[in-house]
Amino acid sequence: MKEFSFKTSKGLLVCSEKNIIKITSISNYSKIFFEDNSTLVIAKVLKWFETIVTPGQFIRINQSVLLNIDHVKSIDLKNKQVISGFNDEIFRISKSRMTMMKDNPPLLMQEQLYNKTVA
Repeated sequence: MKEFSFKTSKGLLVCSEKNIIKITSISNYSKIFFEDNSTLVIAKVLKWFETIVTPGQFIRINQSVLLNIDHVKSIDLKNKQVISGFNDEIFRISKSRMTMMKDNPPLLMQEQLYNKTVA
């Protein structure tokens, strides 16, 4: 797992990729949600995170959400939603991401999540 360093007003925050539950988009900022229920807003777009995280470890399910697959409980393709294993939060899968997931699911997603899929 990768480790990231983020500059904050309190200094440098170092965290492991595995401690990130999700990253959401807020215009030109991103909000990172951690396992300890803390959050961090940084001036980076979601696309930037897609390029630095471990390939296959995070899935982009719509324009606003990037999820760590370790924190996904299930993928319900029939109802086009992903359920978080951390707090049972439900995320809608966009039409374009739905097509991508059906046509070419990442290898890790296939092994770890499709066994839990409700579809």
